[in-house]
Amino acid sequence: MKVKKKPLSDCPRPGRPKSCVNEQTIASTKKDIDEDPHISVRELSDTNGLSYGTVHTIITEHLRIRKRYVPDGYPHLLTVDQKRERVRCATELLNMFEPNGPKRLSDIVTSDETRFPFFIIPPKRLNRMLVNGQEDRPVVLRPGFQS
Repeated sequence: MKVKKKPLSDCPRPGRPKSCVNEQTIASTKKDIDEDPHISVRELSDTNGLSYGTVHTIITEHLRIRKRYVPDGYPHLLTVDQKRERVRCATELLNMFEPNGPKRLSDIVTSDETRFPFFIIPPKRLNRMLVNGQEDRPVVLRPGFQS
């Protein structure tokens, strides 16, 4: 008994088409990046149901976006109110430690080469974000200077 087979080009194949890069997937990826520029390629691939390589191709070749490090920050970008508060605190400290003030310099605890962090410094890798080649890097204030 002979079975006649059709050529493979005529048979429908299951699964996704060979290329998933189309206007809809490009627009969806761009929308996700605009909403959260810190999103990773792996998160984008999970969200859109595409492979890691396909999402990377969309980002680099179609959207022409690359991942850049945002600088650690500029400490002197304080508002006028924040500057006034710093001056007020410094004046209050000076008044406490003047000769007739209630505190003495011996009341200050000092240590050599010891750090007591009052805030958590985020690692530099968290400052990575997807930015277009024409955009400026956004300014990120250092956490210790936001008070």
